Amino acid sequence: MRATEKMEVLCPVDFDVNSIAALDLASDLVRDNGGSLYVVHVVTALDPSRAECEHQSSRIRLDELARESLCDVDYRLVLITGCAAELIVATAAELAV
Repeated sequence: MRATEKMEVLCPVDFDVNSIAALDLASDLVRDNGGSLYVVHVVTALDPSRAECEHQSSRIRLDELARESLCDVDYRLVLITGCAAELIVATAAELAV
C-alpha cells in the first residue's frame, strides 16, 4: 500500500467475543492509519419464515455495536442473508478489500 492510499478493512462479525475483539483490532488499525472499515454480518436464517425477524434483530445489534465502538472511525455496515463463508468472500471481492 502506498503512503497516499487509504486503508480499507473488512471485518466479519457474528457478535461473539472473538469477533468483537477482531472488530476492536480492525477499528484501531483504521483509526491509526486512516481509511474505511466494512463491518459485515451474515444472517444464516435456517427457517425462511424467521429470516426477516433475524435480519431486523441483527440490524439493531450492528447499529448498537457501531455506536459503542466505531464513533471515530469511517465505517460501513453490511448486513446480508445466506451462507456466511461464501458471502464474506464475495463481499470482499465486490468491495475490492
